[in-house]
Amino acid sequence: MNRCTIRIRFMGCSICSTRGELDRHHVIPKRMGGSRDKQVHAQSNLLTLCRRCHRNVHEGGWVLTQSETELRVTDKRTGTEVMRRLYR
Repeated sequence: MNRCTIRIRFMGCSICSTRGELDRHHVIPKRMGGSRDKQVHAQSNLLTLCRRCHRNVHEGGWVLTQSETELRVTDKRTGTEVMRRLYR
């Protein structure tokens, strides 16, 4: 899936909804060097994040919790909920 497809399909960052520079984020990490596990590369394991939110997840202490019904983002440093989105 290329960046154009990401922007069209998801219409913005899954956390803040911005439509700027978008990245794919693997909820189950692919680790350095990639992974052969098909679950890691499945659509259900991918989120579209803007660069700022993606950096906060990897370097800023944000923790993503995803279920079939919601996406929740918590700042592990403060324990506060950054965002919660319910899926319909």
